[in-house]
Amino acid sequence: MDTLIVVIVSGMATGYILEFIGSFMSSDRWLKRILTLPLSFGALWLMGITGLPLIVIGLASAFFSLSVLHLLNRPVTINTVPRR
Repeated sequence: MDTLIVVIVSGMATGYILEFIGSFMSSDRWLKRILTLPLSFGALWLMGITGLPLIVIGLASAFFSLSVLHLLNRPVTINTVPRR
């Protein structure tokens, strides 16, 4: 259970930092591709995870971060219904 909490906290921290940096740039697509994994490893290292679990939990944290960002940042389309 501790591992799940660590993955969620570090994934949310990674997502927050990515969105914060991306708010200053016009195109943040490359930013998410390049910085997600190092940021998740850094967040886990700051939480005290080292060794082989760092690799496994870091990949899980990066996946969680990217999946949450993908679900939250979907474009919204408004369909207008014509009156009859």
